[in-house]
Amino acid sequence: MSLKNSLLVSMAMGIFLVLMCAMAQTWTQTSAPTNRSWLFISMSADGQKITAITSGAHPIYSTDFGNTWQTNQNAPMAYSCLAASADGTKLAMVDFQNFSIYVSTNSGDVWTQTSSPKSDQWWTLACSANGSTMIAAIRTSGSLIYVSTNSGLSWSPGGSPAKAWASVACSADGTKLVAAANGDKVYISTNSGILWTPTMAPTDNWSSLACNASGTHLIASGTATYLSTNFGSSWSIASTNTGPVASSADGKKLIIAGGIIYTSDDGGESWISNDAPHSWYCVSSSADGSEKVAARYSYPSSGIWIKHSNPSPQLNLTPANGSFALSWLIPSTNFVVQQSSDLADWETLTNPPALNFTNLQEELSLSSTNNSRFFRLLAQ
Repeated sequence: MSLKNSLLVSMAMGIFLVLMCAMAQTWTQTSAPTNRSWLFISMSADGQKITAITSGAHPIYSTDFGNTWQTNQNAPMAYSCLAASADGTKLAMVDFQNFSIYVSTNSGDVWTQTSSPKSDQWWTLACSANGSTMIAAIRTSGSLIYVSTNSGLSWSPGGSPAKAWASVACSADGTKLVAAANGDKVYISTNSGILWTPTMAPTDNWSSLACNASGTHLIASGTATYLSTNFGSSWSIASTNTGPVASSADGKKLIIAGGIIYTSDDGGESWISNDAPHSWYCVSSSADGSEKVAARYSYPSSGIWIKHSNPSPQLNLTPANGSFALSWLIPSTNFVVQQSSDLADWETLTNPPALNFTNLQEELSLSSTNNSRFFRLLAQ
C-alpha cells in the first residue's frame, strides 16, 4: 500500500487526516470444497484465520485469508454452530455424534467435550473476543439460552426466557449479549446472560443477528433487516433484503447475504449489491470489515467466497497523565506506527502495540514530550 493510504495524526494541532482508497466490490471464490453444504463460518478479527463447518464432516480452516484450506482431522465431526475468539485460538462447535458443545483453546489442535446439555437442536453460538464468555441457544420452542463464562468448561441457562432461538451475538468484552427468537422479539442482556429483557424490535421471524464490538449497534434480519444504534432501545428498517448478517467492530461495515450479497460502509445508510452468486447460508467479517467471507449451502454447487478491500484505520490519540495512547481498530493488514517532528523524516516505532480484547483496538502507550510530534499508520 502506498503512502496515500496511511493515516496522519498531529499531536501539536490535534488534526486527524484519513485518506481513504476506493473499495472494490468483487467477491472471489476460494479453493474450499464445493461439494459440501456449508452451515457456519467464522473469521478472526484480523481476517487471517477462517473456519467453516458442514454437518457430518471435520471442519476446514484457512490461516492465510482463505487462499489455502486444510481439514482439521483433530476436531470431532461437526454438526451445527460455530464460534471463534478474536485471535482464532479459541473455538467452539457442536459435534455430530453426541450433540454436545466441544471447545478448543489452541486453534483446533485439541478439542474437549464440555458439560453442555446434549441436543440435536443447537443452532446458534457466539463468544467474546477473548473467548472466555460463550453463548449458545437451541432453536426448538420453549428452549433456554446457555452461557459459559469460562471458555465453555461449564454452562448455565441463566435467566433467559424460554423461546425458539434463531441467533445470538456477543459484545467483545462478553458483558452484552443479544438473542433473537423466531416468531418473537430480540432480547438483550447487560450482565453476561444473568438477566434478559426484550428490546423494542418488532415481533418477527428472526433468522440472523450481529453486533459491533461494544454491543450497542445491532443488525437483525427477519422479514426485513433492522438496525439499532442504542442497544435495542429503538430500531429502523435498514433494508428490505434479508439473510445472514455480519458487522465490523465499529458497526459501520455491514453485510446481508441472502439471495444476493449486500454490503454497507456507512452503518446501513446505503447498500451496494455485489457480483457474487446466490444461495448464501453464512457470512462473517474481520473487525475492520475489510475482509469478508460468505459460504454457499446449495450442494453440489456450494463453495466459500472472499471479498478483500484495502483497510484504512483511523488513528486515535488519548492523553493521560504525562503520557498518551495511540489506538486503532485491529486491521486486516499489518501497519506500523511512525513518528516525525517535521513531516519530512519518519521513524518507525519498534515497541509493539497490544490488542485490547474489550474493544478490538490495537493500543500503544507513549511518553509525552514538550516537542511537537506527528504520527501516522503505514501499511507494510
